[in-house]
Amino acid sequence: MPPGVLLAYDPDSVALARACRDLATDMPITQLPHEGLPRQLAADAYGAIVYCGDLRNIATARAVRAHSSAVAGTCRLYFGLTRFDHWARTQAFAFGASGVHAVTCGKDLRALVSKVRYGFSPETADSGEQFHGIFALGQQGNRLRADMVEAAGETVIDEIESIGIGEWLKRVREHHQGTYQHCMTVTGLAARYGGLLGFSHRDQKHLTEAALLHDIGKAFIPLAILDKPGRLDMNEVEIIRAHPVEGHRYLEDLAQCDPMVLESVLRHHELLDGSGYPDGRSAGQISDLTRLITICDIYSAMIEQRSYKVSHTPAAAIAELEAMAGAGKLDRALVRAFGRLEAELA
Repeated sequence: MPPGVLLAYDPDSVALARACRDLATDMPITQLPHEGLPRQLAADAYGAIVYCGDLRNIATARAVRAHSSAVAGTCRLYFGLTRFDHWARTQAFAFGASGVHAVTCGKDLRALVSKVRYGFSPETADSGEQFHGIFALGQQGNRLRADMVEAAGETVIDEIESIGIGEWLKRVREHHQGTYQHCMTVTGLAARYGGLLGFSHRDQKHLTEAALLHDIGKAFIPLAILDKPGRLDMNEVEIIRAHPVEGHRYLEDLAQCDPMVLESVLRHHELLDGSGYPDGRSAGQISDLTRLITICDIYSAMIEQRSYKVSHTPAAAIAELEAMAGAGKLDRALVRAFGRLEAELA
C-alpha cells in the first residue's frame, strides 16, 4: 500500500509543503482542509500517513482529529509537529500516533518521510515512541490496552536481539531524557536479563512488560517535579514516592494486567530487609519477578546521568548491587546473575 503525506492547513506546514514538493516522488503530498475529507485520501488505503502541522492550532487539530478518526485502524499514523512540546506530543498520541517527531524545517520533514517510506532503522525509535504512547495514555487517564504494552515489549526484545544491549543503551541515552530514558533503560535491561537467565520467550515478554509499566505511576506526578534538574526537597520526595501506589491504582482500574505485573508495579521499591517502600515488605512478601525489576531499576538509576550526581560506571554499579545484596537488601543469586551482563554493558 502506498504511504500518503498530509500537510495540515496552518501557515508553518503550508510553508514546509511549498519547500518540499520534491517529496512527492516518495509520497503524494496533499493539503488537509479544515472541513471535510479529501475524497481520494478518504477512499484510498495507505500503509502509513504523515500529518504535518501545529496541533496547538485549533483548526488544524480539528482537521487532523477528524481525518485520523476516519482512517483509524487502517494504517500507521505519524506526526511531524511544527510546534513540538509535551502537550502537542500527548495530543498526537491521543489521535492514534505510531510515532511523533519534531519538524521545524524541510530537512526534518524529509527525514521523517524517508523513515516512514523506507523503514525505521533499529535505533530505539519505535520502542521509544511506543513507550511514550503508553505514558501519554496514563497522563490523560485513558484506558491502557494490553496489545499496546505487548507490542512495545516485543519491539524492545527485537531491537536488543538486533543490536545488543550495550549499543541499545547507548542509543537510549542519546535520544531519550529523564523519566523516559530511565523507563526505557530498565525495560531494555529486563529484556536482556530475562534472556540471560534462560527465560522462554513468553516469560521474557512478561518480564519486559512488567518493566515497561513499573514507573507508569510517574505519569501522575507533576512535570515540574518529575523533570526537576536538581535534587528534590523532602515534600517532592514524598510525592515521587507515591508513584508505585498511583501506578498500581491506574492499572488495576483501567487495564487487564497480570497480577504479577501489578505486584511488581506496586512493590518494585521494596527491599528484602524491609527498608523499602511503600509498605516496608520483606523477603517472603516480594515475588521473584519484582526482585528482577528492582535490580534493573536500581542499576539503571546508578548509571544514568543526572545534574546533581556523578553516574556510576557499569562495574561500579554492579559492585554497589553486590554490596546491597551482601547487606540483605537484594537477592544475592539474582544479583550474581545480573553481574554476568557487565561485559555487554561496558
